[in-house]
Amino acid sequence: MSPGDPGTREVRIGCEFVHSSAYDVPAVFQVEPAPDQAVTVHDESWTFVPDQTTHTYHDLYDNLCRRLTIPAGQSTLTYSALVTVPDATEEVDESAEELAPE
Repeated sequence: MSPGDPGTREVRIGCEFVHSSAYDVPAVFQVEPAPDQAVTVHDESWTFVPDQTTHTYHDLYDNLCRRLTIPAGQSTLTYSALVTVPDATEEVDESAEELAPE
């Protein structure tokens, strides 16, 4: 899938995490699109303030995991990407029973 292909649209995705702690905190983030989704990722970036080194791996469900140690003090981690996705709605079972939360 490429930007501008018929039947697709471009979407900017991202998130920001602000963390404050008196101690270093080991963490794993799973925010990048899953590899089994119909999406093409363009212009992807991570920003870490202060700068961080990360390590990526795939868990047993093939999710992309990003491991790092968030340093003591305040830290900001930002993920941003431009993605191309199918220009379609998700399949929905309109006859599915609605259940109250337990």
